[in-house]
Amino acid sequence: MLVRRTKKTCSFKIYPKLAESEIQSISTTERLQAMELLWRSFSDLEDEVPSPDWHGDVLSKRLAKVESAEGKFLSLSELKARLASI
Repeated sequence: MLVRRTKKTCSFKIYPKLAESEIQSISTTERLQAMELLWRSFSDLEDEVPSPDWHGDVLSKRLAKVESAEGKFLSLSELKARLASI
């Protein structure tokens, strides 16, 4: 088993060098939980995994649109429909 849930901490131990077939063999819920833990682990490494400069540029442009009342927002249902059409 490549992901094991521990009862005390509700955390997962992920074993090194996983084959894609092994990952596919666990439930979707377990894969999402493992992915969430991986993303969370990157937040502790902010200085080691810098965001590319273009991320700041995009965020600045979006903030400027919101501040100038030009920003357009989607409802959750609109977002889901948009993503489903991709």
